[in-house]
Order: sequence, then structure tokens, then C-alpha cells
Amino acid sequence: MSDAEVYGVLRASFARCFDMLSRDATAAAKIQIVLKELTRVSRSILSKLADDWHLEHDPLRCLPN
Repeated sequence: MSDAEVYGVLRASFARCFDMLSRDATAAAKIQIVLKELTRVSRSILSKLADDWHLEHDPLRCLPN
């Protein structure tokens, strides 16, 4: 999958989440809350994915017991 394809998939996913969370928003302040929540959640997910990757690729795991 190319970078452009990955970007497209991520953008579509974020667009769906944004649309769902902002459906009843009528003010810019509400949109700011939605954006902050999406940012917080996406950072949390990416952090967890990076932590999991590091655990799986830890060279110390290759050592015998």
C-alpha cells in the first residue's frame, strides 16, 4: 500500500469519526472539543501501537532464558 493510499484510508476513517462526533454541533466551540477528542484518542492509539511494536521487536526477547 502506498503512502497516498494509507493517507486516503486514514483520512476517510477520521472523516467518518469527525462526521459522527460533530453531527449535532452548531458552534465552533463544539467542533474544537471534537477535534481535541479525536487528537487525544488518535495519539493514544498510535502510542499503544508503537509500544506494542517495540515490545515485539525488543532484541532482549531473542536471548535464551
